[in-house]
Amino acid sequence: MKTPDIDHTKYSLLLVETAQVTDFLYQIYTLSPLCQWGYLYKGTPLDHLKEHGPIWIEVEQDSPILQHQQKDLHWRANSSLVSSLQVDRTKLMAHLKGLVTIHTTSGEHWLFRYHHPSVLMKINQILTAQERSNFTAEIMSIHYEHYDHSERIWRASNITATETPKTSNTLSLSPNSMEHLLA
Repeated sequence: MKTPDIDHTKYSLLLVETAQVTDFLYQIYTLSPLCQWGYLYKGTPLDHLKEHGPIWIEVEQDSPILQHQQKDLHWRANSSLVSSLQVDRTKLMAHLKGLVTIHTTSGEHWLFRYHHPSVLMKINQILTAQERSNFTAEIMSIHYEHYDHSERIWRASNITATETPKTSNTLSLSPNSMEHLLA
């Protein structure tokens, strides 16, 4: 699989499911000792799980970590590449951290592993237009691997101009979307 094209006007993060990737810290520091990375769950209601949850890694087109992710089947199957026009990491991170739990219209809160390719495949098909707009509010594109090992790209530009992105850092799903997500 070729390395995704990253426009240098974008800010890109590789989100990696560390519970599925062994020795990820060793691999990160071997490949790119000065890279910026952190725990996605840090500072969220799931902070107590941060060392067992996903991490984010800043990447650029020629990043050794991104090249490794593209060559290693296990890394590809357990990660996604999120790009944004935001160069301010704080705003994008607030949005991504706000997505780690979802809220139902009945008031329930659920862990949401949106960063994992298997979940991305499913939600790309079931979210309503407004839910999709809220999900991608700060996200320009998401690259992930499909079950058939082909690269899929979810572009926020597919959202129509009539949809208004959310203003809070939470995602609410309708009962119908939750039912399809849990099926």
